[in-house]
Amino acid sequence: MVGSRGSSPEPSRVHNAGAIQDRLVEYVGSIPSGLHLAELGCGSGVLTLRIAEARPDLQIVAIDPSTDRLRKATEEATHLEVGGRVRFERAELSCLPVSDGSVDRIVASRVLGPASNPSSLLAEIHRCLAFGGAAFIVEDVPESGAGTVHRGTLLPSLNRPGRDEESLRASISRSPFKKDAKLTRRPAGSGGSLLEIELRRPEPPERPPTTWRRP
Repeated sequence: MVGSRGSSPEPSRVHNAGAIQDRLVEYVGSIPSGLHLAELGCGSGVLTLRIAEARPDLQIVAIDPSTDRLRKATEEATHLEVGGRVRFERAELSCLPVSDGSVDRIVASRVLGPASNPSSLLAEIHRCLAFGGAAFIVEDVPESGAGTVHRGTLLPSLNRPGRDEESLRASISRSPFKKDAKLTRRPAGSGGSLLEIELRRPEPPERPPTTWRRP
């Protein structure tokens, strides 16, 4: 049964939140140093600041639509003295405040499942990634064919039918990442699982130099 507005989140989603954060921190720990990283749907910045403490070599922009959550995140960043390399921005994820090709890595959790238009979000991620860059997104959507009701992290007050793995695969197949995506199911908790989505923007193919001949 769907909980009412203001009810406590289900235990499975609380457990998944910790597992998702741990997995994203693990992923960021393996990327090269000195990169520019963006986190989408950062909320109050818990994951952002974990990453900032684990990887002091990264420049991070964290984006969320909620002003109140970002205020808390900014205050905590100041307290931890990481404000010089972590920037919080308020924006809808369908219109990211990031220049074209300016981000080396993007991380996010639970953004495609509740997105009103996942195709638009995928296009924005592709636009923001530098050539050779990658996005790593973890979703707790059910496997294909399993029905659910998803409480979106972007609009938590709305209970709406959630997407399953098949739906996300279909969105990705129509996106600029259709040839450069990898989706992997990972076990999480007692009988549950998470969907890891890795999206790459490959380097453009090399073109042979043009030679000019005088007539």
